[in-house]
Amino acid sequence: MESTKTLKNTDLPAFLAIVEDYLPGNDTEELLAQFDKGEGIFAAYYLDDDLIGVCFGSGAGGRDICLSGIAIIDPYDKQGRGGKLLGFFEDVARAKGFESISLGSADGYVERFYIKNGYQPQSLKILTDNDKWKEREHPQFKITDVEEQGKYTKLVLGNMDYENMDKHGLCEFYGGHDCFFVFGKEIGW
Repeated sequence: MESTKTLKNTDLPAFLAIVEDYLPGNDTEELLAQFDKGEGIFAAYYLDDDLIGVCFGSGAGGRDICLSGIAIIDPYDKQGRGGKLLGFFEDVARAKGFESISLGSADGYVERFYIKNGYQPQSLKILTDNDKWKEREHPQFKITDVEEQGKYTKLVLGNMDYENMDKHGLCEFYGGHDCFFVFGKEIGW
């Protein structure tokens, strides 16, 4: 039997194993602290009693929650389970009073997954560690905001034309070394 529900305490080791294997770059100690404090949402996909998928995120107060990661393990992925797990995460977020979900997306099929599930691209973010961007202005895709992220500068391009944007070309144009789209979805009643 398959089910989506809130992650059980007893499944924390399996949760952490999935995060480490499928969602590298997440701070597992921070996730454990959030879980222990009851902060954020930790959704799980179970096949019988086995954890085969996770979806988690947190909100800094207010109306928006940030989805930090979602994964269904192989060979159970690409069969509609990710969409079901995401829908459960949305339901829990709505029940907790959140009105929207935002996330930074990986490339390719991940972007298509979010679009298929009703998420809209909101901005392109480019990470750079140099000042080349100060000397350039793209005629169509201009920088609308600048944020600091540790040693990096995060350039925000809000003029969205997702279908026609060459994000990697824009990243190179502005002197960036990494880029990603931010997606969002309104989930309020």
